[in-house]
Amino acid sequence: MNRHHKVALVAVLAGSGLAACADPLGGSKGLEIASISALSIPYPTVVLGDVMRDSLGIAAPVAIHAYDAKGNEIVGLYPQITILDATLNLAASTIHIDEQGFVHGVIRDSVGARVYAGFGSLVAPAQRVLVSVAPQVATKSVAATAISFDIATPDTSAVANWSPPLELTLTNTATAVIAAQGFVITYAVTRSPTPTTAGVPTAYIGDDAGKASRRDTTDRLGVAGRRVILRQQAIGDAALIAGTKTDTIVVRATVKYNGVELSGTPFDYIISVKRKP
Repeated sequence: MNRHHKVALVAVLAGSGLAACADPLGGSKGLEIASISALSIPYPTVVLGDVMRDSLGIAAPVAIHAYDAKGNEIVGLYPQITILDATLNLAASTIHIDEQGFVHGVIRDSVGARVYAGFGSLVAPAQRVLVSVAPQVATKSVAATAISFDIATPDTSAVANWSPPLELTLTNTATAVIAAQGFVITYAVTRSPTPTTAGVPTAYIGDDAGKASRRDTTDRLGVAGRRVILRQQAIGDAALIAGTKTDTIVVRATVKYNGVELSGTPFDYIISVKRKP
């Protein structure tokens, strides 16, 4: 069955280490909550047997804020937390949130429990929390990558100007190979063809829709994979445009766990660039 947990979070909002005695609607202070913030989750995943940590590896609680009609934050209130597990046949909840708002990973879960938080009748949209394993090994895709551009094709063309996904896989090998899901990978272009105008990039990192996005999160197989997108109209190298030379784009993928680069990383991807014959 779904597990429903209501937790009074102590001092998550006030940040003072002290919790005021107030009802969820602020009635004891004569205040009414007019609006609330979104529920803030420090990281997409929590490691099994650990508490949720932020990108620096510091244990951090979930947080939600309440505001009065003038937009002033109301502190010292107790938000209500409800956890709905994604998997219906579990004997126990996949996560536990303690009274300080720290999320504990209890059972490995690749779908993610839904966490709701609010005050009285005001409830923020749910956030999913995954429970995964700690990443120990990063593997770079060995697939060849190349961009063969058509000078007459617009920069938005997925066929001509986008690389295949630059895949990177995270696993845990403590006992067997298990995918490490929900960890952030950061991509950056460190080299690209010479631009027509200094400072105007000739390549950028994008998602599968071509939207600029330098970060990706590993999926249930432990795989992340942003693309590099050539901006051919910004290229200032006449020989490359004419097709008499080739060039390269270099993308660096950075993997950090608890604020420290994973052993063997970062990885560099070298993408060849040439004009289509």
